[in-house]
Amino acid sequence: MSANKKKLVAVALCVVTAALAGFVSGVGLSILGASRLASVSGGAGAFLAMGMFGLSIIGLFEFKDEDTRTPPARTQQGAPTP
Repeated sequence: MSANKKKLVAVALCVVTAALAGFVSGVGLSILGASRLASVSGGAGAFLAMGMFGLSIIGLFEFKDEDTRTPPARTQQGAPTP
């Protein structure tokens, strides 16, 4: 898998996890009796905090290609070719 695809999968997983955490915290605040505005604000804050933290952690890693193919062997100048 290429490095760009690896990073795309990591970022997508981070965004989905942050959205789930934001939704759960918003619903949790609503259940605890907070107003609608406070619930939405809490959920949005959790989403932004988790998202930015996750993306900053992903940014620290260097994604590499898994290309294990060996380059073609060079023939020496003057050597017979098969």
